[in-house]
Amino acid sequence: MAISKPTILLVPGAWHQPGLYQPLAKELERLSYTCLTVATATVGKDSHGKTWADDVVAIMAVAQPLFDEGKEVIIIGHSYGGLPTVAATKDQTTVDRASRGEIGGFKQLILLAAYVIPERGSDLRSLGEKYPDWTEWQPEYTKVKLYPYLQWLPVSDQNSLIEQVNSPQRRSKGHSLQ
Repeated sequence: MAISKPTILLVPGAWHQPGLYQPLAKELERLSYTCLTVATATVGKDSHGKTWADDVVAIMAVAQPLFDEGKEVIIIGHSYGGLPTVAATKDQTTVDRASRGEIGGFKQLILLAAYVIPERGSDLRSLGEKYPDWTEWQPEYTKVKLYPYLQWLPVSDQNSLIEQVNSPQRRSKGHSLQ
């Protein structure tokens, strides 16, 4: 009997739609992995008022059916996605679940350029009680004014990736790094 590979579950960063991860997912599938990307609750037109806790629910909505099938899952959290990714793994590792007589679970956690905070902290406290200079905060939204992590790419590639990012600034002002 062939040993099955774990399923890979990708958790996007802030403002990122699942489609942004399609090139990575295709490469992983080429290597015979099943790869799924979570559509996080904090991204998109219905995201107002949503928090990382809602993203944990979205992660578990994808992961739980896999666990129920006995599948082991490698979860990868990118950027902001590290926060709900780490939270989702609480009591859901393969070891945790086996100790309760349950099958499946998170086999491995990978954080990709991820932002992680202590369980009882808050991201704002860890930033010194203020948002970074490259964000603009208003009660109804937070938007990125600059994409500092893309500066190493050619401008044409930056703009192509930004088109895939669900940013309120991009939608309202045609965001460009030029």
